[in-house]
Amino acid sequence: MTRTPMLLLLMTCGLHADAGPVLLDPPVEFPSAGPGSPSLVRYLGQPAKDGRIDLTATNGFFDRCFRAEDQGPVLPGDEGLISAAFDHLRGSGSGGGTARWHLWCPEPGEFHATFHLTVPTTDNGHQWTIRFDGQSQTFTASPEARPSLTFHVTRPGTHVMTIDATATPPPPGTRIHFVTLDGPAIASVHLLRARWRPAAVHQSFEAPPECGQPNLWVFETRAVAAPPSYSPLTTPFGYYGTSFNAEGKVSPGASFNFSMWLARRGAEHPPPIDRMPRILATGLPDATFGWFSHEGTGVKLRGAVAYPDGADRTIQALRVEHADGLWTYYGYFYDEGAERWKLFAAGRQLAKFGRAPDPSHDLLRRTGSFCEIPGPPARERSGDLVRVIKRRGWFLGPDRIPHRAVMSAPRTGRTKPLARPQRTYYADDYQTQGWMVMATGGIEHFLPTPPGDAPTADTPEQTAPLPDYLAPEKLAQLDSLPVRFGEPAVTGISTSRAVIDYPLTETGPNSKASLYYGTIDAITYPATKINGGSPAVREMFAPERTWQHATPSAPVNAGPNRFQLDQLKPDTTYHFRLRVEHDHGKSWDFRSASFRTRP
Repeated sequence: MTRTPMLLLLMTCGLHADAGPVLLDPPVEFPSAGPGSPSLVRYLGQPAKDGRIDLTATNGFFDRCFRAEDQGPVLPGDEGLISAAFDHLRGSGSGGGTARWHLWCPEPGEFHATFHLTVPTTDNGHQWTIRFDGQSQTFTASPEARPSLTFHVTRPGTHVMTIDATATPPPPGTRIHFVTLDGPAIASVHLLRARWRPAAVHQSFEAPPECGQPNLWVFETRAVAAPPSYSPLTTPFGYYGTSFNAEGKVSPGASFNFSMWLARRGAEHPPPIDRMPRILATGLPDATFGWFSHEGTGVKLRGAVAYPDGADRTIQALRVEHADGLWTYYGYFYDEGAERWKLFAAGRQLAKFGRAPDPSHDLLRRTGSFCEIPGPPARERSGDLVRVIKRRGWFLGPDRIPHRAVMSAPRTGRTKPLARPQRTYYADDYQTQGWMVMATGGIEHFLPTPPGDAPTADTPEQTAPLPDYLAPEKLAQLDSLPVRFGEPAVTGISTSRAVIDYPLTETGPNSKASLYYGTIDAITYPATKINGGSPAVREMFAPERTWQHATPSAPVNAGPNRFQLDQLKPDTTYHFRLRVEHDHGKSWDFRSASFRTRP
């Protein structure tokens, strides 16, 4: 077995601690964390003081069956590990689970765990189960009792002290203030610390040099470890990805997040209409064109169910076009049941905060990704759990020949004294299957690999067969759209009337359309009343930015279609844009047009 040195770093912080970090010597040997992972790993250890360690609502981890309450300022030494201190834990009413504290125990011995609780009469008699190193004990809660249990350290190493409420959810009335550990074994024990929730791990992927002018990528993603996570790919316009549940799968009813940002957090105004990003089309007929307003303001689909039955993995693609100063992004996903690619969303925008690809260079040579789970420290406390995401991808140019993605070189010069528990590396089967790994979380902290020792990929073997979703006939589906629009022609213009002939070169079954029109070239959303949201999103839907009129929804077909507009104002410029929906999707025309009535 390959063994990797692990250094135990003393971090004296929080309760019963008052000094800075100290590095222990000599190192202790531990198994390697995986192929291509950094060579040195360490722990952050908070030592016992005066033969005692207090396990608190601040320095431990827990599932969502618990919540931390009575928030106070961050304790000295806890900066970077947690952003606040808390007085106690209580049951949240969200089912069962555990609360956990990790310990480094270098010597065998006996210790006692004393529980400091506030127990209301309604919780009198509740049975609590406590586990440590294969030992399990219970106590019965009562308002008067201060239970004390005895455990034994039988072997040196890492151990977990667990309040196990998986069978019976913790009662919401009882407050667990802290658990005192003392006794002969505790003098040399250290409480292991990590960030309250896993810090997001980031990794960029890029096309190899032999891939000329890539304008399409395809990525397959699997969650290896079970804790839930959000792990999208990043794009020049925002995020494109989905979440994995506690079973490491995509939940039934899941969607993708295809978000196009239009304003930063705190912005008072959206950009002018001609600079607005737009969601234009989707291959999901039940999806609606929506918006978001939390970390910032932007547009996205709502009700876009990509996986009605769930999935073991996600397979997604992004295609990019550039013309007339606009970038158009087409996000597809592979429907494994139907064995075909479907358009999730198509969106168009100008350069986003200067981050759009330079049209003088390759369109899509690089893409980023990350893995995280959001949540505040009072509710999301799972930094001790390891999340592992496996990805493999390909970049394609106009010739549609797949080229296996490689990991971008790590950035240097950003090493922090206390390394976060994150790592990225090539899997053992990268040469034949193309898998790359991103991991974050856990108690182990990985020392950065020196730049000269960073893992690299050798030339991949080209004999491995490509997945079915990369077959040439499947790749051709990545150019499909739910509707293709012809050039509209305006005839019969008078002072108050116009006739618009609008050809469709391709559409789907049971197609219906509405022609939106007005004196402004509006956003691609009907007028909507917004209650709440940011100032930017409320202004985005103001009457002076949305379409003033629309024809009734009427059947349309591939070929010519006619729309008549009446009660127009004389000598006035009118803008218009067609919106079509059918059984297999919906789409706005990607461009608007205009005409002027007679004086």
